[in-house]
Amino acid sequence: MSLISKKEPLSISSKFKFVQQNCRIFLLKDYNINRNTSVFSHDKMIFDWRNVGLIELIYFDSDEFIKCPICLDSDLLVPKISNCGHIYCWPCIIKLMNIILENDEYAKKFKCPICFSNVLLNELVSLRYQIVKKVQIGSEINLCLLYRNVSSPLIHFEFNMKNLDGKVLLEKNEKGAQFQRIGLISDQNEILLHDLQMLRMRKLENERSGSDEEIGYIEECISIIENIFKLKGVTPRCERFSNDAFDMLLSHYGETELLEELEYRFINSSANYSNQCNMKDIFYFYQLFDGQLVYLEPFYVKVLQTEFGSIENLPKALLNVSVTSIKEFIINHQNIRKYKFLSHIPMGSKVYIVGINVLPYISTKTKEIFNAELEKRVNKRKTIKDMNYINLLYDEINHSSTGYEMINLNHANSCSNIEKSNQNSARATDLDFPTLEKYSNLKGKDKIGNAAFNKGNSQKFLHYKSNKDFYSPLRTFRNAI
Repeated sequence: MSLISKKEPLSISSKFKFVQQNCRIFLLKDYNINRNTSVFSHDKMIFDWRNVGLIELIYFDSDEFIKCPICLDSDLLVPKISNCGHIYCWPCIIKLMNIILENDEYAKKFKCPICFSNVLLNELVSLRYQIVKKVQIGSEINLCLLYRNVSSPLIHFEFNMKNLDGKVLLEKNEKGAQFQRIGLISDQNEILLHDLQMLRMRKLENERSGSDEEIGYIEECISIIENIFKLKGVTPRCERFSNDAFDMLLSHYGETELLEELEYRFINSSANYSNQCNMKDIFYFYQLFDGQLVYLEPFYVKVLQTEFGSIENLPKALLNVSVTSIKEFIINHQNIRKYKFLSHIPMGSKVYIVGINVLPYISTKTKEIFNAELEKRVNKRKTIKDMNYINLLYDEINHSSTGYEMINLNHANSCSNIEKSNQNSARATDLDFPTLEKYSNLKGKDKIGNAAFNKGNSQKFLHYKSNKDFYSPLRTFRNAI
């Protein structure tokens, strides 16, 4: 991706830190032909804000939705984000600018209603949302094995130095784009078409309801997009993308598609892992499938590596594993010294390190090796659970509100049922790359995905189907979900 301008650096000391910490940034591919990322490090991303084509905000489904600071409505119409990180309805911006232009006919900026920064009209960027579920103790999650070169912020699926050395940004529609904090977008016309469709839908709704207060500003936004297409020589399609305008604001990263990509790469991989690289140059870790900054605790990665013998034999995916602990912290220099594999995450970002119930996935031999540490963690969880239960009961006694009591009782019950939830069986899959299944669920020939091994020996001997059978497990997986 192209030459990256150094005119406006995005760094941890700048006002752009909200965008850097909470969003994915997609640069226009036209401006970034070479896709080179050599100027990016964990604490600084240098590029021209004017080259940003799309911002994607990662949002918990349990959080209150963002409101436009101008109209105070949470149903934002064609949301735009400024480089100070605040979000507005596009028609509201047009309305505000019309008021400003009454006094200054050459005005090209306005003051952000929240932080009072100067916001230039030509620097507003289209916004999309990725709505995700927040991980909690007892949740069942899917984790993906990823690799990263110590000198690069880019994430890869394969333990392959040719790929790891290539400093290339992924496009938004490429598999694995959700794991990177910065990427490329090649077709801005599609974004404009979605914006145009949303504006037309809202205009039609207002006309039907007789509400004409904002129609003039909506029409002005429509005119701007149509003029852009006219300059590009593009005729906007009049097709309807969705009956729901809000659905067009959502970014989706399907787990099924990611599993297909992992399977395809595994089947077609002919890499020889021996002597391919110095392990000191590689970080490997498990991250949540949807790209949230949720990572498996390094201790459990070590346990799995002991179980499977080497890094290249680690399961490519951990499916429906039960969360037993969560550690939440903000990325700073101290935390990076402890968790070096997180050095590609922007400073100030909130990160979650999770523990899982690993016992159903490991052999007796591995359990014996880590017995002391595993027991220590189990006892710690029991102590925390008991303390939480006591605190909840104490709160119930001291609060007479019925609603509050019911919330706490439900929470207390959920805490007491953590062990039960950990016993739920993982969803069986039939994929052509190593995934985990619990030992307790296996009969006859033990499996790890499609990996068979000898019970009398802790070493695994992996056997996989031929390429001609590639699509059958995908159909099985789709039926399972």
